Amino acid sequence: MVRQNRFLVSAVLCFGAFCLTRLASTFVGAPLTSRPQSVVLNARGGGEYDISDADIQNFYNSLLTGAGGDPPKGTVLSELIVKFFH
Repeated sequence: MVRQNRFLVSAVLCFGAFCLTRLASTFVGAPLTSRPQSVVLNARGGGEYDISDADIQNFYNSLLTGAGGDPPKGTVLSELIVKFFH
């Protein structure tokens, strides 16, 4: 009886160690597959709202010198606000 319990305990401990090493390898190891090329290309943008560095700089400058109020209609900022809230 004692021999069977030792075997059962050691089998459970080995299984637990195996599960822990598999869990650790998923967080530490490299990804198994790479993403398809179409996903990478779609993530770069090129959609309805293209924003350049100049647009960002103009927005930043308008934040520093603006008097407040609603953004002017038809600009990138107003389109982003409408997209976010609606």
